[in-house]
Amino acid sequence: MDVRSRAADTPPRIVVIGAGAIGTAIAGRLAADGQDVRIVARGARRQALEAHGVILREGGGVTRARPPVSAPDQPSPHDIVILAVKSHQLAESAASLAAFAAPGALVLPLVNGVPWWFFSEQARSDLRFVLNSGDVIGDALRDTVIVGAVVYTSATLVEGIADVVGRQHIVLGMTGPGFVPDHLRRLLDRAGIRTQISPDIRGAAWSKLMLNAASNPVSVLAQASLGQIASDPDLFAVMMEVLEEMAALGAKLGHASPFDRDAVKGLMQARGDFQTSMLQDYRAGRPLELGTLCEVPLAIADVVGHPMPALRCITRLARFHDQGM
Repeated sequence: MDVRSRAADTPPRIVVIGAGAIGTAIAGRLAADGQDVRIVARGARRQALEAHGVILREGGGVTRARPPVSAPDQPSPHDIVILAVKSHQLAESAASLAAFAAPGALVLPLVNGVPWWFFSEQARSDLRFVLNSGDVIGDALRDTVIVGAVVYTSATLVEGIADVVGRQHIVLGMTGPGFVPDHLRRLLDRAGIRTQISPDIRGAAWSKLMLNAASNPVSVLAQASLGQIASDPDLFAVMMEVLEEMAALGAKLGHASPFDRDAVKGLMQARGDFQTSMLQDYRAGRPLELGTLCEVPLAIADVVGHPMPALRCITRLARFHDQGM
């Protein structure tokens, strides 16, 4: 059944695809609120969820919930699809992920980096070509409504428990015409996930990408937490160079994202020992998200003729570490 023909008072069927730290944290909040939510996971992670359920630790308390769990090859239609997989996994599994979406479903891609929809309204084909997986994903999800989502949630997954620092926070905005549906925002807010509506979701996505591109590779190279980077003058100086390059590139693309150096340092110091997602992946022996966080911005910079020596240098060094694992 098409989502748009369902009764307005019918609770939406929600699926969270991906059971890493962010996916687990969001699914746990929704399930604890009594939402009709399912989580999709594979392998040992799926077995752990089936055996123990979702365990979420935040704000000094522990939340436990037992949403139903499916494997990626066990699709069923849902009204809201929350994609919480790594960016490099998205294109590979786009067709199977789309099978979880009912026609007209709302899709929230919680992916890092430059999302496939970023240049969907861009007239320059050379920029759209940089995101060469975009057509694959866009075609697979063509019968859905894409709601841009930028996640500001600090979470780690340790021994099956999602540890969240601070409150979960998602910035929402439409990638095309229209408005963010009120019921989507209400159900997230009710579950304790703070939402914010952005009239420029591409600018919001670029602002987060700036921080990720500047901090993640440095954290791997220095094996340092956010607090350690902020407290070390040399590491912080390198990060600021990358941040300035990314801000200048964003302005060239029409997404000016000014930042305050002291505010960035304060935010990182407040996170203390928190490890970036890339450092978590590195220490767990998983592939690094260098492609979407660093190499895609570099490819965009090459197209528009914008020099980025600092980002190029740390990306090459981090890629060497990635290949040497």
